[in-house]
Amino acid sequence: MTRAASHSARGQVMDQEPSMKCRLAAILAADIAGYSRLMGEDEAATVRDLKEHQAVVLPLVGRYGGRIIDTAGDGILAEFPSVINATECAVEIQTVMAARNEGVPESRRMQFRIGINLGDVIHDETRI
Repeated sequence: MTRAASHSARGQVMDQEPSMKCRLAAILAADIAGYSRLMGEDEAATVRDLKEHQAVVLPLVGRYGGRIIDTAGDGILAEFPSVINATECAVEIQTVMAARNEGVPESRRMQFRIGINLGDVIHDETRI
């Protein structure tokens, strides 16, 4: 196995497989605040509500040019070609969720915590 050396922005040499493709991407990571508490209080209702919210929220990723990488449990991991698109998607998710939470008792509301990271990712078929 041969390795090629590349230089990072700081001038450090990094080992990299020659067949691996690096590119800049914006990664959106989201999960539900207090999800474990919600599950402990009413597991069936929490799973039902999460699926209903995901059915509305997940398509927004594609609308903003992103793609879903993973949706384990209450989490969402999505990749975007632009930090602007990722941010606009996050804002719409929060707007949609605020409307969906109207009339829901505060203790049962699902509120996404969302973080966005911009950096180099290594693309390996369907994973990053």
